[in-house]
Amino acid sequence: MDLLETTGLWHSASEQDLLPVRPATLEELGLVHTADYIAAVQSLSVPDAEELFIAAQDGDERISVTQQAAIKAQLALKYGFADGDTPALPGMHEVSARIAGGTLLALSTVMAYLKVEHALRKMERPLHVFHPAGGLHHAWAERASGFCVYNDTAVAIAHVLRASEAKVTVH
Repeated sequence: MDLLETTGLWHSASEQDLLPVRPATLEELGLVHTADYIAAVQSLSVPDAEELFIAAQDGDERISVTQQAAIKAQLALKYGFADGDTPALPGMHEVSARIAGGTLLALSTVMAYLKVEHALRKMERPLHVFHPAGGLHHAWAERASGFCVYNDTAVAIAHVLRASEAKVTVH
């Protein structure tokens, strides 16, 4: 960020240069990731000190710390968080959803397929957007991989494809 400011490519004090970032919604994440995987990421994101609840037919039921640890270990193993390169961390859903939301916003803004809160006129639409946290493209639909929890690139592309007639080609 310092290098960008020093070279004049970015000005942190300029509101005009900033886009409002928001987390990707569960629906947006679901364009790429399975509902079971997203639920597992959310469960694994809960700090160990907080209590988890499981749905029971007669209401919610508390589970013990031992049961919680066993459930988390099973989820971590099943969804790629026990392999070493992508450990389950408290708050990872929130952080990863925010990264995916930033990438989605960046691509949509450049492509002009998203109504940005501070509505950009066509002439003000940027030719490029810098999102330093983005590019976590190794996650699969139902598995973490390569330090990536959600595939923010695929989420952003899926969103633009859903919102437009754009086509994506690989060269």
